[in-house]
Amino acid sequence: MLAELAAAEIAKIAFEAVIGKLTEGAMDKGVELWQKIKQKLQKEPAAAQVLAAAEQTKSEAMIEQQVVPFLQVEMLKDTNFAQEIQTLAQQIMIINQNQTETKTQIGTQINKDIKQQLNIQEVKGDLNLGIPPE
Repeated sequence: MLAELAAAEIAKIAFEAVIGKLTEGAMDKGVELWQKIKQKLQKEPAAAQVLAAAEQTKSEAMIEQQVVPFLQVEMLKDTNFAQEIQTLAQQIMIINQNQTETKTQIGTQINKDIKQQLNIQEVKGDLNLGIPPE
């Protein structure tokens, strides 16, 4: 089992969905996480105001400095909520990591395939492409 995630990490993951930093497969769950956090924090007018401002400005600093404290309090008050968003955040992290690894593997394989098709050998030293030196 993955370790419990702190409010700061959960808020960061959720906000990455808002600003489009998650992989395609993780985006839906990221939006779901953000909505759960928003729904919970809407009960506190100051928190709702900060959330709206953070969404509008896309300010990660605002999330870290102003939203996280509200989220920490709600996670302490409602352990079911805390467990629910921790689980969702962990799922997002796994999906995001798996997709990133898959893209890297695909990119590596494509590079190998291209080199084989073009019969490219590793080039060492200077290349003379028929262009006279200046």
